[in-house]
Amino acid sequence: MAVRTAQANPARRRWVLRRRMLFDVLSEYEDEDSYTIVLSFRPEEDFEGTPGQERFKFSKTGRFEDREILSHPKSSRSFRIKRKTAVWGIIAISALIGFIILVLVMVNTYTWQNRRAVQFQEPTGVAPADASRPQALLPLIQQAHDGNRHR
Repeated sequence: MAVRTAQANPARRRWVLRRRMLFDVLSEYEDEDSYTIVLSFRPEEDFEGTPGQERFKFSKTGRFEDREILSHPKSSRSFRIKRKTAVWGIIAISALIGFIILVLVMVNTYTWQNRRAVQFQEPTGVAPADASRPQALLPLIQQAHDGNRHR
C-alpha cells in the first residue's frame, strides 16, 4: 500500500514529478495504533548514487495518516549529461563539420574552374577561327604577329 501511495502521489519536489521512480521497502514496523513503512526511491533510468528515503504511516485500519521525505536521491555523477545526448551532440557536430568541408571544396573547385576558363578565353574582338578552313587563320596570325612587333 505504501508503494502504491508513493507512485500515485509523487513527492512535492519538481524534479521528482518529471521522472518515473523505482521504490523498494527498506523497513516496516508496527506500534500500538499504526504501521510505519520506510521506502527507498530512485529514478527509473540509469542512476548512480544514493537513493532517497520516504516514510509512510498508516492506521491499523489501513487509512493513510502521514508521509515524510527523509532524504532525496543524490547522484554521484558530477557530469550530468546523458550518454544519448552526448552521442547525438557528437553526431551533429561531425555532420556540421562535414557540411562545412563540402561547401569549402565546392567553392574552391568553382573558383578554380572560373580562373581556368578566364585563362583560356579568346581575346575580345577577335572572332574564333574556323579550323576547317586554314586560310581563315592566316589573317589572325598576321594580325597577332604585327601587334607584337609594334610594342
